[in-house]
Amino acid sequence: MKKKMQRKTKIFIEPTRPAVRWAGGLLLCLLTWCSEAQLVQLPLREAKSPQKSTRQARTAATLTPMPLPFWDDFSFTRPGDAHTPHDTLWTARESVWVNEGIGVNPPSRMSATFDGLDSLGNPYNVNDVLSKGYADKLVSRPIRLDLVPVNGRDSVFLSFYFQYKGNGEAPDPGDLLSLDLLDSAGNWVPTSFAPESFDTYDPTVFYPYIVQVADGRYFHDAFQFRFRNFARLSGQYDTWNLDYIYLNKGRYETDTSFPDRTVTTGLTSTFSTYRAIPIKHFDPSLIAKPSVVLNNLRAGNLQPFDYSTWLSVTATSGGTTLPTATRPLDVAQDPGFLLQPLQYKTLTLNQSVAASDLDLSADSIHLEIKLAISTKDNVVPANNGDYITSKYAPVDFRWNDTTRTAYDLSTYYAYDDGTAEYGAGLNQPGTQLAYRYDLLTPEIVTLKALDIYFPEFGDKSTQLLQFNVWQDLNETNTSLLYSQTMPVVRSTHNKMVRFVFSNYVQVQGTFYVGWKQSAAVVIPAGLDKSTDSSDKISFNTNGAWQSNVLVKGSLMLRPVFLEGVVTGLPEMSSEVPYPNPSSGVFYLPQGAHSVHAITLTGQAVAVESVDEGDRTAVRVNSEPGILVVRWMQQNKMRAARLMVQSR
Repeated sequence: MKKKMQRKTKIFIEPTRPAVRWAGGLLLCLLTWCSEAQLVQLPLREAKSPQKSTRQARTAATLTPMPLPFWDDFSFTRPGDAHTPHDTLWTARESVWVNEGIGVNPPSRMSATFDGLDSLGNPYNVNDVLSKGYADKLVSRPIRLDLVPVNGRDSVFLSFYFQYKGNGEAPDPGDLLSLDLLDSAGNWVPTSFAPESFDTYDPTVFYPYIVQVADGRYFHDAFQFRFRNFARLSGQYDTWNLDYIYLNKGRYETDTSFPDRTVTTGLTSTFSTYRAIPIKHFDPSLIAKPSVVLNNLRAGNLQPFDYSTWLSVTATSGGTTLPTATRPLDVAQDPGFLLQPLQYKTLTLNQSVAASDLDLSADSIHLEIKLAISTKDNVVPANNGDYITSKYAPVDFRWNDTTRTAYDLSTYYAYDDGTAEYGAGLNQPGTQLAYRYDLLTPEIVTLKALDIYFPEFGDKSTQLLQFNVWQDLNETNTSLLYSQTMPVVRSTHNKMVRFVFSNYVQVQGTFYVGWKQSAAVVIPAGLDKSTDSSDKISFNTNGAWQSNVLVKGSLMLRPVFLEGVVTGLPEMSSEVPYPNPSSGVFYLPQGAHSVHAITLTGQAVAVESVDEGDRTAVRVNSEPGILVVRWMQQNKMRAARLMVQSR
């Protein structure tokens, strides 16, 4: 291996290692997690958006050979094609997945991930979970190396950054990421780059690698290079991340320093913990200053910089979307520190959203913050820069100096950013998952639904889950506030599905949402690896709740609320329902609504209610025993115990 420049990061993610078989929609469990009840991280069958094969064929046929230099850091993509490398630089690209959740601290924001899923997000081999072979590939556009003068051909080098695993699944011994070069006879020639031993690599670090392209057989008018991964072909396994590819003349064997200062992450939330908050729960005191990670790719160069931010606000009220308002948010001349050579640095903005930016009487507000840094990227030495035109032109290193991040004030809470790189779920019947939420209003509020992304995965048969709402995880009769069994609805490409409760649930302070499963299949929810609320996840596999410590990320599981708040604490009534005991039909006072009932063990009971003018008639379908009946009346939640006798 060539000289490595290690960069320590602040994040270490250790995902679990599942084994999955897709054939016939069945899971073939080969590793220990299949026999041990636990929370597991799982690959997604459709992590990548499907691409049109016609575009690939058209691109390969129309791309003419280009002159040097060749540069791509995956920070620029076509609108609507945001998860594949740019079609003006690559002739084969659809199987590689451009994303910002799998690579950990890439040289610049976004990197390309190689795994065992094809361009449609399907496994290359659906019949054999252990089958291995070459999977994803990334092939460059033809390049006119014949234009390089003979006396300068020993200065042609190709460099890139690679990372094994990152936030993905670690490659196995024998897996590799390979680099091949196309000679004048049309043969792909392997290079020496094949990192088969991982003992010396940190899975959270991107390592630079550089190879000389000096052999005369490469200096023809249609030179190309390609990357391929040798991996398990049955899913999203054996992950490699690739970034910052540069091919040019005038280089040398340690030339892995660039006059480029980059943005490597999106902004953290301006709402602190949450990416989305119900607008009626929001208070301007919750506004936080977002931060972002920057990177200096230049060795031996301290870099001062300025930055600017802009805020865009789009409000919706009464079903009408109002015109977007945009204003400068923060302009900072020299924010007070320098980017050290080859350093990652966290920048916290001086200013954030102001209360005056938000019309909290609206039904919902969508916010977007754009940040752009201003450095000496593309500034020539004559103007005190470090951009050598003869070496780098026409590369524009300012492509990676901008980032945009969105936030929402609506009717739900969300930790996630709306994109799932993996899934997480339970693997045994009787196990339970709970996700903690802390209300940002002191009032009692009304929970009406859960928005969940259940990706298509493995078993596609109809499955039922018992969706639960808990006040706490103390396993008492009063801990479970609500329970309802509903069929799982799977979707694709990060589409949230709303699971609406038959009866609304009153919650206050801290509460938990999740489910209990009855089948011996894995039903994962989408897992966003770009954010991490893993400390909010608990699971129960043996009668006791355990805190999650293995699976890192944020579940795409969001509680949805009625607009507004409901005041008052639940009241226990001694006068109603009546008659009590009952044969299953009883009455509540006039105006009672949102009636639901559970057993003392927390099981939901089917309820029918009818307004009879001066009273509300209720029928429950229950075996004999004691039920807890809850209902709303005059903006207060009320509750009572009901004895159901044999009919």
